[in-house]
Parts: sequence; structure tokens; C-alpha cells
Amino acid sequence: MSYCIYKLTGISNGLVYYGSTKDYKTRIISHEHKTNNVCSSKEIGEFTHEILENNIPYKHIALIREGYYIRNFICINQVNPDGWFRKFKKEEHRQLIFKKDKEKMRKYWRIQNKKNI
Repeated sequence: MSYCIYKLTGISNGLVYYGSTKDYKTRIISHEHKTNNVCSSKEIGEFTHEILENNIPYKHIALIREGYYIRNFICINQVNPDGWFRKFKKEEHRQLIFKKDKEKMRKYWRIQNKKNI
């Protein structure tokens, strides 16, 4: 069984969480039921989910790819699996999104909504 990288997007707030797993269906269920108390995805609330990358053969490659998304896209992840830590408080996160990186958000939105434009 191979690994995948997935993205959760909050329906009401638009917050984004990235993850990697070997068992996608079980992991999504654990996010829905919030069985992992330390996971920052619990801040999202109700969410949609999608697989970004699939058929990754090794866990260490999946962790590196997950880290790429966490470092390069705005998200609520607090810990990067390849060792890079994010320490955003909620207000700092809002400032990052709405004030400091407007152009990055526009670029991110264009990439994410390329299909709809």
C-alpha cells in the first residue's frame, strides 16, 4: 500500500490543513471524529478533503512532500513532519493571510482555482 498527501479545507472558514497517510479513508474518519487530540486540524471544523499526491512508495518521501506543502502554502499545520515548526497563533495567522501576504494568497488562490477560471 502506498502513501498519499491530502488537503482538508474548512467549509465555513477556508482554513487549510495538509497531511500524509497510508490509509486515507481511516485518516479522514479520524479527522471527522477528532480522535487525535493533538492534531491542529480540529480548528477547521467541517471540511472538504482531497488527495493532492498519490502512490508515494515510501513514508520518508511522503513526509518530505507533506513538508513541502506546509512550508509553501498557507495552512494551520503547527508541526512540519520533516522538522520545521510553525508557531502561529490564530491572530498572527489571520494577519499573515490578510495583510502580510496578499499577493501570495492571490497566487495560491489562482493555482488552487485554476480549473474554475
